[in-house]
Amino acid sequence: MTQLRQIEKSNFIKFRPDIEGMRAIAVLSVLLFHMGFSAIPGGFVGVDIFFVISGFLITQDIYNRSVTEKFNLMEFYLRRVRRIFPSLIAVLIASTVAAVFILLPSELENFSKSALSASISL
Repeated sequence: MTQLRQIEKSNFIKFRPDIEGMRAIAVLSVLLFHMGFSAIPGGFVGVDIFFVISGFLITQDIYNRSVTEKFNLMEFYLRRVRRIFPSLIAVLIASTVAAVFILLPSELENFSKSALSASISL
């Protein structure tokens, strides 16, 4: 592997303190909004910030890979699945266990529909 190729590959895993700062602000705004702090009336915008950050990072990844190697859409989606599904499964299992102990039977039916929708990413 050439030195240039090694340098380009190292750009894939670069830590971005600016993006981490934006993530922190987004998390805090959503948390404070849900906790009822009136100083953050638009805290729900933090969710939109997460979408923008995700779009930026995914686009940057696609661009970097298309410049340094042949981009493969199937590999791209497999990387996404490997990254997202373990967390999805863990949250679904934890939520289901909690729901069984906390929710009333009538609420459990709605929860099961929501869990099914989440499991297939709807």
